[in-house]
Amino acid sequence: MQQSEQGKLFLNCQLISPACKPGNIAFNSKLIIATAEKAIAEKRALAVMPALALTGGYLEDLHNSGDIIDQVQHYLQDILLASINWPTNFVCIFGTPIITPTAQYNGVVAICHGKIVATAAQSQPSGRESAHFAQVPAAATALPASNIFLLPIFGPYNPLRIELTVGDDIFSYQPAACKANVLIHVADAPYNYAYAAKLQKTAATLAENAKLALISVNSGAFSASDNYLMQAAYNAYEGDLCLAEETPDISDYFTEDCYADDRSADYLAKAAALSYKHSLTCSFSVPRLQAFLSAKGEVPAETCACDAYFDLHAPVNRLFNPAPYLFQSYAALQSVNFRGFAPCYSQSADQTDFYGNLWRLSGLSLLKRLRLTRSRALVLGLSGGLDSTVAVLSCYAACLLGQLPTDCIYAVKLPGFGSSGDTCRQADDLVKALGLRDLTINITAACKQHFSDIEQPAGCYDVAFENAQARERTQILMDKANQVHGFVVGTGDLSEECLGFCTYNGDQMSMFNPNIGIPKSMMPPLLAAFPAWLKQFKTTVFSAALQAALEAISAHAISPELLPLDAAGQQQQATQKQVGSYVLHDFFFYNLADANYCTDDLLTLAYLTFSPENIAALEKSALSFAPYSNVFACRTFSKEEIKATLAIFTKRYISQQFKRLPSPAGLNFTPFNLTSSWKIPADLACNPFFHQKY
Repeated sequence: MQQSEQGKLFLNCQLISPACKPGNIAFNSKLIIATAEKAIAEKRALAVMPALALTGGYLEDLHNSGDIIDQVQHYLQDILLASINWPTNFVCIFGTPIITPTAQYNGVVAICHGKIVATAAQSQPSGRESAHFAQVPAAATALPASNIFLLPIFGPYNPLRIELTVGDDIFSYQPAACKANVLIHVADAPYNYAYAAKLQKTAATLAENAKLALISVNSGAFSASDNYLMQAAYNAYEGDLCLAEETPDISDYFTEDCYADDRSADYLAKAAALSYKHSLTCSFSVPRLQAFLSAKGEVPAETCACDAYFDLHAPVNRLFNPAPYLFQSYAALQSVNFRGFAPCYSQSADQTDFYGNLWRLSGLSLLKRLRLTRSRALVLGLSGGLDSTVAVLSCYAACLLGQLPTDCIYAVKLPGFGSSGDTCRQADDLVKALGLRDLTINITAACKQHFSDIEQPAGCYDVAFENAQARERTQILMDKANQVHGFVVGTGDLSEECLGFCTYNGDQMSMFNPNIGIPKSMMPPLLAAFPAWLKQFKTTVFSAALQAALEAISAHAISPELLPLDAAGQQQQATQKQVGSYVLHDFFFYNLADANYCTDDLLTLAYLTFSPENIAALEKSALSFAPYSNVFACRTFSKEEIKATLAIFTKRYISQQFKRLPSPAGLNFTPFNLTSSWKIPADLACNPFFHQKY
């Protein structure tokens, strides 16, 4: 399948606080037009300006003046006339008094190609504005047209639905009543730190709970004020992601040029350039917005609609997360102004606290299972690799939390034809560091007998050769669990489960799997945090030896070690050479589960995320992407490698679904997992993600 250059991934919006003059409505109308046209030149879909931008802020009793009322209506018409020459897929949204035969409202209008396509008015004007702006009747919260409009596009996505709100109405907005997938809030509130914090918290919570994108633009630097500071503020959120929380430095608004005669020939151009310099671009992922809308159920058709411009690229100020399962501290996210990252997945202050809590949850899940099933032992295979190490540490955590002797853990080493000296030493070191019983059962002889029984040709290293070893190991563990009155603990992780990279009725099977919700890309930092989490318990475990063992395991290449070793005793079977990087696989699953991206758009998102520019920006930031050699998240991939890996992911995800159907119960504490996300039939006849374009 050829990568389509027609795929449109982003809704790019410009948030602008223009240098409008209080009461100079003629100039303000020209400035709104000029800044909107700058946004058009940069191919933005929306330009959003603050409340009362047309009047230059709140004018107190002048709002009752016939001259002001006349100018508002006249120059609004000028903006409408100018917009006739704008593209049909551009919408300009700004605040203005809305004047009706019976009242005047603090409102906002959306203009597209010569028409007002949407309006909204503040339903409950705040104290200083209540004397001049009317309350909106309950039966008419938007005047004179609907406050929601659609942006239909061609392609795999439905129209976007946008809703407008003004001023303090956002604080009483009900998420359950929201039918839009984009909420635009404009205000002209005086700046104080308490209001700014309240607005950010309200907007972020609303965007996450109501599942929508939210844009908030507050105030213009020149907005009228006697006793207040008027400060531009931009906030943008995409569900649980924060795109921006910015208060731009506006000191150069007050240079000599800004006080020059606004009738001079170049003043308007200077004011427009300055206004645009301090504007902000935010880019919303169209597939995520579509997912938000689908979660709201059926959306009735609206009367006003216009085209939308969806761009293939996002401007450079949005960062893309290559490892969305990893924890990032709030301080690190603040240092990059979030820029497309989730504000915080938890209340944890640092990685030790966050991953330590995951160890606690994993241990508790096993402890609960052990008690409720009246079992006496936890039995699992220990290879010396990432997965089995995480599983055995979860068992150890269960013993610590339940004050059980570690003798109840049977971590059985099961070397075979392909077990390398490195992994055997790693398993030995881990057992010694944890003080566990030393159990080793070599499966080579049993497998040779089995190969003889089924007449497997000598030297034939096919799938039967590999899977027989996995099933032999599982048989031993199951029988051992019966013998000691325990249950088998699974070791397969979320990444392997997605790919079906396991043996049916072999390592795929257990009685309970604490790893099933953990992606491979999360395992190295999870292991790194274990020694610190362990310090809270009174244990004789020698932490230096344990830390050294865990570091060696994290750095070792990932391999199933099923094929015989080479002449030098080294294992040549490398999983990521066969199926591609686990970082990419985890990235694909997370985003498909999050927003059901179509293939072209998912490829574009991956190209942007793993581009040299994005990775370089992440490396310069305080964000944490642990540089482990086997699952290193912060690295670039070529477009060819990304595309080939996505083809492998979708093919295996579909063809291996039959393995996931009988999978054992497990623990899921990550945002997207196989219990809650992306279920498909097990008998699909083709790969619907890669197909011949019609």
